[in-house]
Amino acid sequence: MRRASQASLDPTACCFTDILDIWGDGPRAKCFLNSLGSYEEKLQSAWLLPCFDSAYCCQHNQFCCYTGSSERFRVQGPPCVDWSPAGSQQGIHGEQLPTMLASGAKTRVTGSQLVGLENVRQLPGHVVQDAFGPDFEFFDATLSPDQVGFEFMSRERAYFAGVFKEKATWSSDPGFVLQHALHHLQREATPKYGPSVLLCGSPDDIREDNFNLACHRAHLKGTTLSQRMKLPFDHLLNFNERERLNMYIWKFHNHNSDRNLCNFADLACHLGDDPRTGWTTWSATSHAMPTLRRSSWADCMP
Repeated sequence: MRRASQASLDPTACCFTDILDIWGDGPRAKCFLNSLGSYEEKLQSAWLLPCFDSAYCCQHNQFCCYTGSSERFRVQGPPCVDWSPAGSQQGIHGEQLPTMLASGAKTRVTGSQLVGLENVRQLPGHVVQDAFGPDFEFFDATLSPDQVGFEFMSRERAYFAGVFKEKATWSSDPGFVLQHALHHLQREATPKYGPSVLLCGSPDDIREDNFNLACHRAHLKGTTLSQRMKLPFDHLLNFNERERLNMYIWKFHNHNSDRNLCNFADLACHLGDDPRTGWTTWSATSHAMPTLRRSSWADCMP
């Protein structure tokens, strides 16, 4: 974890910020597309918008060209809020549809031979195909972590693999390759353990890691490691996160469900969600880590 927090981008690589910049003024293009009435209008207009081949690069502090290197494979994960059960569920009428359409536009500009796209399983395949266009051929599958040897995670997602037909072809049937891979990745028997086994290391090692990572937290900026080590453990969280963690713990001990709850040591909570609003992202009922997302996590070790 410490190594990951210190990782840096290769000096020769570019770092672009907003994929909507493919249309120049991204916010303006998004506002324009969202002002249109139907899905068909938005799709047609997105294809007619002029595309730019460069944008501001944070790495080099200048405008850099998207097509500066021979890009073969592009990985994308457009926002899922329009399709997710935890989001707006507005689908093709959601505010983030332009971002999906921009994903296709940028891939066409860069001339990527292959594209991999991840999203929630509710995302319709025709939306992906519409965004990228008829020159791309897609294979899609819905997968969960337990299918590839990660039984302690609960994150079912849709995956799309596409080829730009002018530059690449399937050398093997993707469905057969997927089933072959899944056959070799699945365990013969699912271990009867909970998420706590994912904490590789002694409690002291985990505690030291947490205090080291705390230097990247906004409310602890400027503090030294020795100062952080003297803090109560829950002060590594900000005020809102502590409040939410307390509510998670209260809800765990006062849960009315007939389902068997996990052991307290296996309770993992996502503190970006507020249980007071009725939404919980935790391992209590699934006995598995519910997701990997940005923002804060808490593992309730005894």
